[in-house]
Amino acid sequence: MKNKDTLVKSEFVPGVSPFPDGENEEVRDALFPLMTNTAFVGEILLQLPELSQPVLSTQKEWNGLLQWSIDFANKTNLLDEPAAKLMKLGSQEMNFTVRSDNYVNPYKKQRTTTEKPTVTGSEKKKKKAKSIPRGPRMRPEL
Repeated sequence: MKNKDTLVKSEFVPGVSPFPDGENEEVRDALFPLMTNTAFVGEILLQLPELSQPVLSTQKEWNGLLQWSIDFANKTNLLDEPAAKLMKLGSQEMNFTVRSDNYVNPYKKQRTTTEKPTVTGSEKKKKKAKSIPRGPRMRPEL
């Protein structure tokens, strides 16, 4: 939040302004953690969507900050190709942007048709015990 405030108050415009030099040390010091933390959270979003999405859906402030951070990072032109792809996939995973037709999160657990559903212990069929008939029996001769 502090880094966002610093960047918003500065004259740095992502994609337009030159990279902050020695005079803009405060802006540069706010830019680096924002970029690394955004990439880190984007990686978590993709690798652990079942855990991260419920948390972010309950924390509206974090959701808005993440959306702003991803947008800001994309505009800086400081991302290499893998990082830019990560930001794009993270935006689509969180529905910040419209998902492309071929969007697939490779880490999301998806049930396939060949996969057998798991059966819990209570749902398993119990085997019948072999019953021994009661009553008198013939004894073999000795």
